[in-house]
Amino acid sequence: MERWDVTVIGGGLAGLTAAVFCAKQGLRTLVLEQSSRWGGRGVTDEREGCLFNLGPHALYSKGQGLQTLRELGLDPDAGDVVLGGRLVTTGGVYSLPVSALELLKTTAFSVREKIELARVLTKISKAVPRVCRDLTLAEWVDKNARHENVRKFLHSLFRLGSIA
Repeated sequence: MERWDVTVIGGGLAGLTAAVFCAKQGLRTLVLEQSSRWGGRGVTDEREGCLFNLGPHALYSKGQGLQTLRELGLDPDAGDVVLGGRLVTTGGVYSLPVSALELLKTTAFSVREKIELARVLTKISKAVPRVCRDLTLAEWVDKNARHENVRKFLHSLFRLGSIA
């Protein structure tokens, strides 16, 4: 039976990065991935001629992620944060609200949803990590947002922002 110094669970960007750092330190490293493909959620699926990003596809030029990949000898393309975009829901296509004023003006959310979203976003900015450490992101969102549209929007934001 082979013996490993480190076992990394997950072959997404974070898991593969951790595995490479461990291997570079001379540790015998095993990566376990349940999917048939590597890359985690940072992939794009094609369905009926449409492309769907399953997870984050942003690598920011001033982010820690780019710096980390460069430490590994990689030099991927990265970009600056560009505000704007579209919010696509079952109710239509809207300008993505990226400021408090735009949140007030958007018709993507009801008045109650806007109030809740503003409250939750404020709560995030004041979050204390030790209070949240025993919750998954999904649990935190479910605990703090009761409107389905708000929960979906928050999950989208977190997926986009989860690569530095």
